[in-house]
Amino acid sequence: MSESLTEQHKDSIRSAIEKVWNGNDWSAAAESYHEDVVVHFGPMPDPFVGLEAFRELHELVHAGFPDYHVTIDDIVCEADRAAARWTLHATHTGEFVGIPATGRKVAVAEFSHFRFEDGKAKEIWLMPDFMGQMQQLGVFPPGPPPKAMIKVMQLVGRLQGRRRKK
Repeated sequence: MSESLTEQHKDSIRSAIEKVWNGNDWSAAAESYHEDVVVHFGPMPDPFVGLEAFRELHELVHAGFPDYHVTIDDIVCEADRAAARWTLHATHTGEFVGIPATGRKVAVAEFSHFRFEDGKAKEIWLMPDFMGQMQQLGVFPPGPPPKAMIKVMQLVGRLQGRRRKK
């Protein structure tokens, strides 16, 4: 893989963040994402498949956090894969996943992994610190998750695994 191709992947990630996410311009999404992109979003059990489904996540996030802004901390590329680490800064001024606006500011760390095909992201794994975000919104208490919550999360994970095997 040439260095120029890895630089193209990095530029694609930067462009998507600046135009689509920070600029809230979904019309630019096709520049960086495949039409049939598959997006795995950590807190949700099923992936978003296709640009229109991915747009639902975009709208969900921007409805809850209209001032959404990502600062890129690091991008590393090798062959058709890229890893990015960034921080989301936003104010919760709209409903988000059923949580009414709190007016609170959040700074959420996120790690993302990309697989590129034909110069565009074909598969993406988004792994935000959702627990930290919920704590900043006041939904969960600060500190480590309560033991009961860990047990419930483990149970949900096992059930999802069984459902996928069927």
